[in-house]
Amino acid sequence: MPDGTVITQQPSTPPGAVVDDNGQINYKKLTPDDTRATVIKTSPDGNLNVANVNTASYRNFDIIVEGDIVRLGKNAARIGEINWYNVIEAEAPAKYQPGISQIRLKRGELLTPIVATFQINGNNSQELVLNYDIDTKPSDTVINGVTSRGTIDYIINPRDFNPNVVKAEGIRLLLLQPIGGAIERIYTVAGSTTRIETEVDADVVYDFDVFVENIRVTDAATQETIDGSLVIRLSDAPRPGDEVRYVLYINEDGADAWKSTSSRDFIADTHDIVEWDGSQWNIIFDASESTTPVYITNLNTDQQFYYNQYYWQYAIDGLYPRGTWDLII
Repeated sequence: MPDGTVITQQPSTPPGAVVDDNGQINYKKLTPDDTRATVIKTSPDGNLNVANVNTASYRNFDIIVEGDIVRLGKNAARIGEINWYNVIEAEAPAKYQPGISQIRLKRGELLTPIVATFQINGNNSQELVLNYDIDTKPSDTVINGVTSRGTIDYIINPRDFNPNVVKAEGIRLLLLQPIGGAIERIYTVAGSTTRIETEVDADVVYDFDVFVENIRVTDAATQETIDGSLVIRLSDAPRPGDEVRYVLYINEDGADAWKSTSSRDFIADTHDIVEWDGSQWNIIFDASESTTPVYITNLNTDQQFYYNQYYWQYAIDGLYPRGTWDLII
């Protein structure tokens, strides 16, 4: 099916529509820089018919998905300024069906689209309100700990977050910054660069070590701060395939709030998920060892996230450029 919209039942007169002398509903023309729908097939009975549908292509429109709300945009701009009625029914004999019409979201990491039914917001025709088909959403990855579940409770920056406020057995936190006295990372060089981007706040690191193929090269390395993060510069670029290991020394005595009940320091890295077991914090998801896709839902916001082996990103929310979404009306 081409990128676009399947169109069926017409709604009552929506905002922005007018009725002419013949009782026909007319819609405002799209502005010259908007692309109108091109109908490919028809569904004459006015019902959803997947074998014979109205399909319209909207290759020049982007959408922004935020929770259960979808807004139109153009070239990642004009977000929330475009009326959905104008797009769906501009020149097609459209019969949009609230609660039956569907949107399909395509993501590169998924084999099948995420599907939701929708209706145009009665108070704001620039918004679609979605009802997701949960069977098409990615399943959360079960992570074992005090309990076995695919959810976390909060996403936090441990530098300015006091865990004592939420500390309870089984509480889970996703970290945006490291915790503890030292952070060690190992990776295999893929390209050719002298730059190591640590993504750790520079002002919490007091020293570092770098090893290439187990040879210490720290003395020939320098450090700089870019956008607040520590970047290490090597004197010579490692060869593709070389193993690079670096250690960042954070502090010798960690914050008391992150210590165990026996005053033992806790060390964890950015992107890790940690859990309190009643006496100490434990890493239940080590991002540096992840080799498969991982999905989790943040119970605090009810948003799902996806770990792509480099960083966490929204699993569904975000920008969908033209060609990555369809409407089936």
